[in-house]
Amino acid sequence: MLVADFAKRAGAKEALMDLCEKHQSSVAVVIGMIIDDTSGDVTRDIAVFEAAPGEKASRLKTKLLEQENLQLRPLTSPFPELTLFSQGNVKATRKHILPVLRAVE
Repeated sequence: MLVADFAKRAGAKEALMDLCEKHQSSVAVVIGMIIDDTSGDVTRDIAVFEAAPGEKASRLKTKLLEQENLQLRPLTSPFPELTLFSQGNVKATRKHILPVLRAVE
């Protein structure tokens, strides 16, 4: 499921808040993906959810946007704590993205 679709569901914001609380984090990065049943085309998106004000979310977003190979484009978000990006390079998986995120302190 794409994060953009998940975010439109009732209780999505609360679920993301619960995730942050469970992991004692002020920020969550969520990666979404769907595969078209007919064509096999892959679509990916990435979101940064900010459960509490702070600089970490800003640093994560900046670092992600610096990765030109991800080909990120901003999407409209249903609530202000969530920043959504479509990912143009669908071959870049979490294995490519996780080291980028781990480099942010």
